[in-house]
Amino acid sequence: MARLAFLAIAVVAALVEGSTAASYTVGDDSGWRIPSSGASFYSDWAAKHTFAVGDSLVFDFATGQHDVATVSESQFSSCTAGNQIVTTGPATIKLDSASMNYYICTIGSHCSSGQKLSINVTSAATPSGSPPPPASPGSSPPPPAATAPPPPNSAPPAAVGASSFIIMTIAMAFL
Repeated sequence: MARLAFLAIAVVAALVEGSTAASYTVGDDSGWRIPSSGASFYSDWAAKHTFAVGDSLVFDFATGQHDVATVSESQFSSCTAGNQIVTTGPATIKLDSASMNYYICTIGSHCSSGQKLSINVTSAATPSGSPPPPASPGSSPPPPAATAPPPPNSAPPAAVGASSFIIMTIAMAFL
């Protein structure tokens, strides 16, 4: 009986760890600010990451010094404010659809100085080993899906190891 409980806990722990969405701090340690290293700072940062539906962006900025606005592509190009402006930092924005997403700071000339970000959000990956959804009658089968590596910020190794250790410790207590 104790071995069955241990196995059940281990399986649940593995499933929980594999299903967490990633959270990305925009600009990493630099945060959301006017980039001192050039206008390509945020596009270079975005190129290092793969964003999926369910992930979150954390815009780390001081309230009153910056803001973050979700804008259209044309507003992004012209640094024109959109309707959705968050003025309190840090701000977390959940990525809820597969599309291009555009963000700018609307304060002064911050956007034209490079404080703007565009990212491509892909649909959430299907967990490996899961069967594809059933095809509708008369449709051709979908092409095989490529398995992408997990995003680099998906979960810090220490957090994954710590949660596994805690779950294993609890399971051992039942033995």
